[in-house]
Amino acid sequence: MALLHPAAGARGTVVRGVRGDGGSGAAHEALPPAGPAARGLGALAGLRAGDRRRLRLPLPERPHAEGRDPLRRPVPALRKPAPAGRDPGGAARAGREPRLPRGPLGVGRRRGGAARRSGASVGLREKGCALEITVVGSGTAVPRLERRQSCVVVEAGGETLVFDLGSGAVRGMLRAGLDPFSVDRIFFTHFHPDHTVDVVPLMFAIKYGAETQRARPLALYGPDPFEEFFGKISGVWGEWMLGYYPTEVLGLAHTSPSPVELPGARIFWAPAAHRPESIAYRVEGEGGAFVYTGDTEYAASVVELARGAHTLLIECSFPDDSPVAGHLTPSGAARIASEAGVGRVVLTHVYPPADALDLEAEIGRGFSGEVLVAEDGLKLHV
Repeated sequence: MALLHPAAGARGTVVRGVRGDGGSGAAHEALPPAGPAARGLGALAGLRAGDRRRLRLPLPERPHAEGRDPLRRPVPALRKPAPAGRDPGGAARAGREPRLPRGPLGVGRRRGGAARRSGASVGLREKGCALEITVVGSGTAVPRLERRQSCVVVEAGGETLVFDLGSGAVRGMLRAGLDPFSVDRIFFTHFHPDHTVDVVPLMFAIKYGAETQRARPLALYGPDPFEEFFGKISGVWGEWMLGYYPTEVLGLAHTSPSPVELPGARIFWAPAAHRPESIAYRVEGEGGAFVYTGDTEYAASVVELARGAHTLLIECSFPDDSPVAGHLTPSGAARIASEAGVGRVVLTHVYPPADALDLEAEIGRGFSGEVLVAEDGLKLHV
């Protein structure tokens, strides 16, 4: 749990974090020792005890006249999403950047069914559909053309929610037909770069790359000690990240006695077994619940969080014959899905050795429901 207090700094206030370790995770991924957060966050406001603590970031000082940002140039409006298999603006870059070979990827393969193309939708898009889910990144730390690092977008109640922002996520949103500038809330499962690094280019793009200056708030959530983690990032990039709009950084305790209440959904979370701070999320909408595990190995807390969910987006990193601490294999993913009684399993965070397997068949040995293997651009409806 992070306890924050202000300390005098060169410009206003420096936020320093003191934390007590907790949770479970692999020994080789232990949290680094707590230290002073980097300068530039400004004064604390609205801090409250309980399951969430709110930190409002002050608007940065304007070094220039209102509306005359020297780095802001008029940019064209976002183009319409490119058809599956086409790179937006590909013709303009012909010969300079390779296109992604989308055709043979088989997005959202169903067990025993034909391969699905990138951007395909799974689930009936009915009138009362409350949650629209896009797997933007289904990959890992291994660089691969067909799999960006972890990111999933949920559209609910008129808001755009982003869970994790690994490398390539911002461009992946464009590829999937999503507007990165429309993001309202960002939720992080843990602090590894393949789940967080694109928060910098996203906020940089919002500040300098948008056609119009943002006015509505942006909220960022993460497990304790998230305020300290974000403070270090903003200490390096803050001048370029923090825009002239309300920004809130909210730390989440490892259990959620009360959910985040949104107009069209409620968000719960629970500890995951990966790093000490790791958590998984559950989004409940009118049509059912969607659960995203982030990185984890088997954990009873993840089973309880996923209990009765319509769709479980679960990591499946390695084969059963070569497990890695803090991650799941097909048998572990199937065990969580079966014990939780979920309706549909979607596998993500797939390393190449696991990708070489028939994962639908592997999961099918321990789980009798629907099984999909996510690939970037897969859309789901709950």
